[in-house]
Order: sequence, then structure tokens, then C-alpha cells
Amino acid sequence: MNEPNTPIPENKFRLYQPMAENTPPSPPPYHNPAYYRLPLRRAASKRDMIFACIFLVLSLLCVNFFLYGQAGLALSPVAIGLYVTGVIYLFPGKRHFGFYPLCCMLLYVLCALTLGVSHSGSAKFLALAAMLLLSALTVMDLMDLRRQRPGRIYATFDWLRALLILPFDSQGDLFFALFHKESKGGTEEEAGKTEKRKLGPALLGIGCAIPVLLLVIPLLTNADAAFSTLLRKITFEGGTEPLFTLLLGLGLFLLYFGQHFGAAYKVKEPANAENTGKPIDTTVLGSFLGVIVLIYVLYLLSQLAYFFSAFAGLLPEGFTVAEYARQGFFEMVAVCLINLLLILVTLMKARKNEDGKEPVIIRIFALFLCVFSLVLIATAIAKMFLYIDSFGMTHLRLMTSVFMVFLCVIFVTVFLWVFLRKIPYMKVAVIAAALLIALVGFANPNRVVAQYNVNAYLRGDLETVDMDTLRWLEQDSVVPYLWELRNDKDAVIRENARQMLFDALCDRELAGQEGNIYVLKEGKTDWRAFTFTSHRSYTLLKENRYEIFLNGVPFMENR
Repeated sequence: MNEPNTPIPENKFRLYQPMAENTPPSPPPYHNPAYYRLPLRRAASKRDMIFACIFLVLSLLCVNFFLYGQAGLALSPVAIGLYVTGVIYLFPGKRHFGFYPLCCMLLYVLCALTLGVSHSGSAKFLALAAMLLLSALTVMDLMDLRRQRPGRIYATFDWLRALLILPFDSQGDLFFALFHKESKGGTEEEAGKTEKRKLGPALLGIGCAIPVLLLVIPLLTNADAAFSTLLRKITFEGGTEPLFTLLLGLGLFLLYFGQHFGAAYKVKEPANAENTGKPIDTTVLGSFLGVIVLIYVLYLLSQLAYFFSAFAGLLPEGFTVAEYARQGFFEMVAVCLINLLLILVTLMKARKNEDGKEPVIIRIFALFLCVFSLVLIATAIAKMFLYIDSFGMTHLRLMTSVFMVFLCVIFVTVFLWVFLRKIPYMKVAVIAAALLIALVGFANPNRVVAQYNVNAYLRGDLETVDMDTLRWLEQDSVVPYLWELRNDKDAVIRENARQMLFDALCDRELAGQEGNIYVLKEGKTDWRAFTFTSHRSYTLLKENRYEIFLNGVPFMENR
């Protein structure tokens, strides 16, 4: 440091020169537009615009095939294409890629392929829900948008952010990017500037033309039959189809592309450590769990006389099969879910030892809750099998059994997690759920129910077939098994089977009513709604329509 009386060197004078009074300080160089300009929002690049067009076309096709194609086989390649396009769009900026995103991709493709196999509405709904979940997880993992530790219960909040918040939070940036472009100016001052695209005024003009078209098109349709016919063909015989496809397709495009656009240019946020709050004293927690475990032990002891008879297929005294199978089932499921929550919260809130693990007594109680829950689930499954053997299978019984299998996987995973803390139980839960949904879709629940009930009846295992259950199921899945019952010795089953086959013939427009008589027709199919199940049903109906028609018309006339 210079001494007080040492003169300041000439080359340092500019740095230490005192400012004049009331003169504001000069801004740093990076605030000067001549040096640097950072736009408030980013304009879309040529690559962004190309992918936006692809996203838009695929979104429109997805909506059309979902609404008007009954989410059939046509939706599968389009949904896979939309997903793959998103992965390719994010791939240049990916921050992470491992085994879990690869599993999500594979399971997404499997769930999408089930749309072309199953004609069950519930199976399609579960498949689409799983695809939505897996798509959000892929975006989150590829771009490493996690704030919480992966594979734990808190990671659920990251998934909800990627699925629900990111698409809507990115809409402002997305609109700015789509309607602006980078300036072509070459000067240093114009670097980083943006200018409006001509897309915005063009869309404004199209929007202003829509009210006029709503007035003009009906007038032209009434004035000329040729134009009316042409318009019906263009609009797929329904004027609302293009409108709903356009509106909902644009909505899907904005949300899906907005999610990917926001993820691609979002700055990675620092991960948060799992903050479980202040740990609970071991004595308090052990006493709490000890009371619950004691009640469970007393419950098991009280049930030893007849509780486990479900495994042997024996009924307790005074119970019918239906009463025994239904008794306490939903209560068992509720207890298992409560136990799962207790295990997770307990192990996270328990005070850790010096080795970083929970006290032995806490882990023993957690293991007991896992084993007790597995026993309840196994007993409930045994009861369900007894119920199905006695009264046949229904859609609800089948899906309930699948859900109990899922709970078994979860509790086995948590059981192992007590010993091996590196097991990402949430990732296992997601993979197990998506895999079960894919298997259910390929199996087609409606077909499984119809096949089991009809075959069990024909073998003599069931006294009768619940025709109301078959009538409730989706028609295309049931037709092959109704065909086997068309000549059954039971008059009620025979006539119901023939009636349902004739109804299926009319629904496929292979038969119909003209005036007061029924006639055969050529039939009609929609390629967008194609599934292997519907194709099998349509082929059987078309090849045997004469017999179905002759058996069905007298019944229809006498009804």
C-alpha cells in the first residue's frame, strides 16, 4: 500500500480519480448495450420451429385418433412418434441419461402398443395415464430437473412439477419464442435483439375470418348441393370433428411442446437435501409402533381359528362364499396403505444411530408391519380366488386382483429397503405399475373375463353364465365366446347369446332395419379404431352373418 504522502502513479490516476459531485457512477461494461444485450425471453431458433411443426401435426393426429378413432391401433404409432420426437428434441441438451429413463422409454412403447390390442376402456385409460406419467418422468430425468433425491417419496413432487407446473409455467416463454425471431442485424448494438415474426399477424387474420366463415358456409351449403356434399366429405361426415380436433390439438401442442421447450432451456436448479424435520425420539416412536404392533398380533391370534381357511378353500361356519370373500376386503386394503405410510414416515423421522441407521427396535417394527401387510394381501387374494371359483370372474374382481399383486410388489420392495437403503422404492413402484398396466392391456381384461366364465361354464365348474356380466363387457371382446353359447342347452343363455350377437351385427352395420324389416348390409369399419380384438370380432361376424341374422331376427321381431 502507498504511504499517505506518496504520489499516485499516473497509470493509476483513472482508477482512483474522484467523481464530480452529483455525478452518477458509470454502469459496468456488461450493462452497456454496446457490449452485451440479454433478451428478456428467448426467440425460437430454426430448429425449435421445425420441431414445433412436427409437434403440432402429431398433436392434432393424437387428438383425432383418440376422440374419433376410439384410441385404437392408429393412435399407437402417433403417440410413440410424439414421445420419440420429444426425446430427440431434448437429447442435444440432455444432462443425464441412465437405466431408469431407458426403462421409462421401453414401458411407454409397451403401453402404447396395448392400444392396438385391447378394446377395453379401462385398460386404455390406464395405458394412457401410464404414458402420461412416463413421458413426464423422461423429461425430468433427461434434463435432470429433480430437486429431491430420486427414488424416494419426496421425488413425487418433482414428477408433479414436471407434469402439471412446467407445461403451464412455460407458456409465456413459448408464445414469445414462437412469435419472435432473432434480429439479422450484424452490428454489435443489434446483437441479441429480437423482432416479431409474420406468424402472429397471419394467425390474427385467420382468427378474424372464422366468424365470417361461420356465417357464409351455412349459406353456401344451403345454396348448392354439390358444395354441401364436398363439405361433408372434407369434414368426415361431421362438422364438429375438424373443429374439436383443431382446438384440442392446439391445446395438447401448447402443453406438450411447452413442457419440452421449458425443460430444454430451463436452468438447472440445485437439488434439495431431504429435510425430514426434527427427528422423533426413539422411545416415543417405539412406543407408538409397539401399541400398533400389539393390536395386530391380537388380531392375528383372534383369527387363527378361521382366518387362514381362505388358503385351503374352506368356509368358516355361518358364512356363505360371497359373505366370506367380501368381508373386510376394503378394510384390509386401507390397513395396508396405512401401514405403508407408517413405515415410510417412521424410517424417515426416526433418530439415527452413529452408523446412520435407525435403532434395531424401529426396524423390527417396520419389518413386522411389512410382513403383516403381506399376510393380509395374501389372504385377500385367496378369498378373491375362492369368490371367482364360485361365482365367476368380473372386471372389478380381475382389476382388484391385479391391484393386490401391485401392493405385494410394493411391500416386498419396502421390506428389502429396510435392509438396503439404496433401493429406489419409488422407481420400483413406477416400473411395476407401468409393467402391470402393459400386461393388463395385452391380456385385454374384457376378453379374460369372458373367456374364463364361458370356459368354466362349459367345463362344468360354474352352474351358469352371468349373461348380464357379458352384456356389460365391451362387445368385440365377447363376440367369440357368445358364438360358443349360441346353441347352448340352456334356453336363457342361448337366446341371450343370439340376441347379443345380432346386436353386434347391427352395431357393425352388417345388418340393420329398413322400414319394418331387418336386412343384411355390407358393414362399415373405421381404420382409426382398428384393434386386433375388433378385427377378430368383425371377421367372425362377417363370416357367420347369415346364421346370426337368421337366429336373431325372429327373436328381435318377437321381443
